[in-house]
Amino acid sequence: MGLLAGGCSTVETGVEYSGAHPLIRFSTTGIRFRDEYVTPEQAVERLEENKIPHDATIHILVDDDFTDRRATWVFQHNYLARAGYNHSLLVTKRVAKSEVVKDRKNGERRSKKQD
Repeated sequence: MGLLAGGCSTVETGVEYSGAHPLIRFSTTGIRFRDEYVTPEQAVERLEENKIPHDATIHILVDDDFTDRRATWVFQHNYLARAGYNHSLLVTKRVAKSEVVKDRKNGERRSKKQD
């Protein structure tokens, strides 16, 4: 409560950054950090603003129709690595499937997940 009364905090808490929730996306219309179009410099700034650890793996979603592979290489090496983010991974397709099935013996529901 003291933090809220004493000032504001612009850093989000609980930002998910995984293969299923990549923060950075390359598309034919530009680079996005979450849902905001950014420059490469701004993407790195957003990582630091959100306190993403430098040893974290940064997943970068690359749209299927994005063909400039040099741009992703330049971003990984000239922007992320220079800022201290040495672990990055290009993700080209996201597949997440979840379903609920009932156990025939006792009618209990259980969740089944696939990546």
